[in-house]
Amino acid sequence: MAEAIQAPPNPRILDLATGTGDVALAIVKQYPDANVVGIDVCEDMLEIGREKVARKRLADRIEFRIGNAESLEFEDNSFDAATCAFGIRNFADRKKALRELLRAVKPGGRVAIIEPSKPRNGLFGHIFKFYFSNVVLLIGAGIADRNAYKYLVDSVENFPDPDDFCQELRQAGLNPVSCRSMTGGVATLYIAQAP
Repeated sequence: MAEAIQAPPNPRILDLATGTGDVALAIVKQYPDANVVGIDVCEDMLEIGREKVARKRLADRIEFRIGNAESLEFEDNSFDAATCAFGIRNFADRKKALRELLRAVKPGGRVAIIEPSKPRNGLFGHIFKFYFSNVVLLIGAGIADRNAYKYLVDSVENFPDPDDFCQELRQAGLNPVSCRSMTGGVATLYIAQAP
């Protein structure tokens, strides 16, 4: 995903739903001259990210902030590119978040979004659906809160198919560049560009 944004030299990059900062760290590894701003609603996760960044001595390159993707506190055209890994399906108003993303990214900037998807290919698709809808819930119930894992299954099930999500990108004003199925269709990487 970091490579796919094709950032220019000395880029400023936004990472939505940054969580504990793994994508922000991957971006700086890919683009050592980048400055990354990671946004998330969970302070506890951001604190873990700050600890990772401090251990790697990258605090001058990566900043984490509490923020809501549906009302970003940045001026228009603030970023050269943006990413969101496994988070956009959780936003209350996905279309509003996409419009905010478009507003925050400079014209020509790329947006990379990766989300779980449902494999459609024959036997693997059936095996995955059974595993994800049954086994994952059983494992979740054994190690944590079953409701959290049920939410995961439901959020993936309710996320649009790739063609439909590409249409949502268009409706938000972004131009889809590519839609790449990964890991046998278990995830999809969407690349779009701000006009």
